Amino acid sequence: MIIFAAREAAPDRHLVELIPSQMAALCVFVGLTDRLRVPPADGLAEQIRAASCDHGINRWRLYLTQEQMESVAYGLWLHRMTGRLLVSPACC
Repeated sequence: MIIFAAREAAPDRHLVELIPSQMAALCVFVGLTDRLRVPPADGLAEQIRAASCDHGINRWRLYLTQEQMESVAYGLWLHRMTGRLLVSPACC
């Protein structure tokens, strides 16, 4: 489940919290950029690499633009539709 919270950091960014399996799926999505018809939004890979993990609640925290949040939703949908057959690269 994606949890959207109040705006933080830059005014155009929103806090997005992901469970570890969602973060792993996004790593796969970003890792396949060159093979996708619809690539991840600009800057999403950098935001994934810059994400921090809150071990107390077991959530990854990212600050994303609206376009990046839509790309995350697409990446998670794509992951679900592929049957989770792909293995996550070591980016996370």
